[in-house]
Amino acid sequence: MKKISSLVVSGLMVGLFAAGTAIAADPQGDDVESVAKQIESEAGVPIAGEEVAPEGDDVGTVREQIQSQAGVPVSKDVKGPGHPPEGGHDLEAIGKQTNNPVGAAWMMWFQNDFTVMDGDESEHEENWNSLKFQPVMSFPVTLGGDPWNLIFRPTFQLQSFSFAGERTTGLGDTALAVALGPDRMDGTIWGLGITNIFPTASEDEIGQEKWQAGPMALLAHLAPDVGGFNVGIFVQHWWSYAGEDDRADTSLTDLQYFIQYRLSKTEMIGMAPNIQYDWEADSDEAWTIPVGLGYQNVTKVGTTAIKYGLELQYYVEQPDEFGPQWAARILFVPVIQSPYHR
Repeated sequence: MKKISSLVVSGLMVGLFAAGTAIAADPQGDDVESVAKQIESEAGVPIAGEEVAPEGDDVGTVREQIQSQAGVPVSKDVKGPGHPPEGGHDLEAIGKQTNNPVGAAWMMWFQNDFTVMDGDESEHEENWNSLKFQPVMSFPVTLGGDPWNLIFRPTFQLQSFSFAGERTTGLGDTALAVALGPDRMDGTIWGLGITNIFPTASEDEIGQEKWQAGPMALLAHLAPDVGGFNVGIFVQHWWSYAGEDDRADTSLTDLQYFIQYRLSKTEMIGMAPNIQYDWEADSDEAWTIPVGLGYQNVTKVGTTAIKYGLELQYYVEQPDEFGPQWAARILFVPVIQSPYHR
């Protein structure tokens, strides 16, 4: 370190002498970069952009000190705020991305919901199983000089519904959400967008046969550190604007709220159920309100990061005629490399 320190002092003296009063005047732009490179060269530290990599923590520390003295911003990660360092190998950063509905992560989101249903119209309990596939795709955009993400999230469903002793299985309606929000890893996040439902169900019993669209909004706070809470709401609303005349019009609000405690860098416990309000139904049939408790974690299988989770939900309010009683949700979410965020 004494030898390196001597090199640093010598390099600084040479650089300061060559730069004259430029550094003292807090130089900016290309001149700063030139001065910094000259100082690094004199000190024997590899210049940024060359293929010779610095060896050891001491050299890295020296380089940061030199850059700081020269007025050049020190940066250990040139990626945007919503991107994990080292090509996405940091599981904590990946976990944070997957918790952000408008984050930078590309995900192959598989979600299975098994729901037990009952009510006045049914003689005994029925069940509904919904397997959803949601490829979440994030595209970087710049607004006002700041990084944002444009999110496309289609939802394809395989539905299986049992009623009165008969089971109907097939493809359900397809949804598409498009949202825009700031690119952030944690802290306060928000986003706005539009959401659509297309009548693609293969069977009448498992689809609404209506074209639907409406707004969507997100507001949340994601804990930066272990021991904090992720809390927020993700609201969507759909109105029907076309479709089969013999099917009822739709006006439905879906509010997913989440309250999750960060157990570790990758683990969380909490709940993220969906409250629904049907504006076309009578007041005693309109609300569907669940509470739940679940666990989520992020791990690696080979080189692929995987988010997985399990949550049990109980419905404290549901339609009297026929509605959900309790549900079990399973998540399996491979996180893939974004073609845009390196």
